[in-house]
Amino acid sequence: MLGYTDPRGFEYAVVDLDLLIPDPENPRLPVQESTLDSILALQGQDPDGLFALAKDIVALAGTSPSELLSVSRVGAAFVVRE
Repeated sequence: MLGYTDPRGFEYAVVDLDLLIPDPENPRLPVQESTLDSILALQGQDPDGLFALAKDIVALAGTSPSELLSVSRVGAAFVVRE
């Protein structure tokens, strides 16, 4: 799964979408109890923006490779930090 480690020790990888979970301690939101609560809270903040992002990801068949996600491995999953 992990494909490359840069000289600073940061690891880069292609990760399946179903292994990503939102950060329940996202600093933009109150602490959430579950992944579903985190998603609903993010959706509630900017529903139009979230749906526009989802449409763009589908239209582009993924995210922009120039805008990498910062994630932390937690067991078999990855928590999206930013």
